[in-house]
Amino acid sequence: MKTQIISVRTGGRETVLDITAECAGFARTAADGGDGLLHVFVPHATAGVALLELGARSDEDLLATLAGLLPADERWRHAHGSRGHGRSHVMPAFVPPYATIPVIAGRLALGTWQSVALVDLNADNPDRQVRLSFLSEGGTTVRSEEKALSATIRAAPWRVLVLGGARSGKSERAERRLAGEPDVTYVAAGPRGQGGAADRAEPDPDWTARVAAHRARRPARWRTAETTDVAALLAAARGAVLIDGIGTWLAAAMEECGAWAGDAEWAARLADRTGELVAAWRATGAYVVAVSDETGLGVVPETRAGRVFRDELGRLNQVLAAESDEAELVVAGRVLPLTPG
Repeated sequence: MKTQIISVRTGGRETVLDITAECAGFARTAADGGDGLLHVFVPHATAGVALLELGARSDEDLLATLAGLLPADERWRHAHGSRGHGRSHVMPAFVPPYATIPVIAGRLALGTWQSVALVDLNADNPDRQVRLSFLSEGGTTVRSEEKALSATIRAAPWRVLVLGGARSGKSERAERRLAGEPDVTYVAAGPRGQGGAADRAEPDPDWTARVAAHRARRPARWRTAETTDVAALLAAARGAVLIDGIGTWLAAAMEECGAWAGDAEWAARLADRTGELVAAWRATGAYVVAVSDETGLGVVPETRAGRVFRDELGRLNQVLAAESDEAELVVAGRVLPLTPG
């Protein structure tokens, strides 16, 4: 068993503190690419460990629920410290001081939006310790035979292309693949980005709503980058990156290259842009999941512009898939792995 004690500061107030990044970092080092179990233990009589969604105010809901169950008043027989301190000693019966999480291929196998949190109602003690322990079979790192799961949890660099039609569940699938990553950058590659025609005086309201909806459902620790310069971002990226999506990036790039204005040189400029993107995708050192639209399965677009966009995106999807470690097609929420032909 490998173990490590980390120190965290909760401050002088009730708190639900995200420790996912610390847990993921320890598991990555201790597992060395293998499989096992991470055990998280708080050696305090007044704190607990919870697996829950953070960043969507569930942490506030948890504290409010505990306040209703365990009021900070004078009823507690264990009475010392601040008013209602005794309730902190009862809380571990509701939020236990431990949790165990599977580790697959060196990564936490957390579910969608799950985070690891320290729950502390004891305002009298602002400093806490958490013991992290990694256990594997026979004390050695085990390599999983569960290929389907291991394939979704890889060490960087790793490139995954997730394809699907409108409202197919492709974005949710991409988000689930990165839910257990401690360091994620969400790239909103669309009509409100950095540079060229994507810099609009009046933001696209649909795009703004889409980015806001993502922020509302993602872990709070994720960062957001709104840009069409995806190639530069991939060149510098480390950790995990979610690009959503290639279709909106292409639409913005085509506008920036003059495709919709009828510029005679737009095709050559677009070829340069897509070439830069593919080269960065090929060379990135990050764990990248990109979402793209599969437009060729629908009705033939009525307009020439629509048909040009469909054809350009189809060609770009083919090139990116050829340079990917994995590709998936999402249909009606179901995931179909795409093997090389």
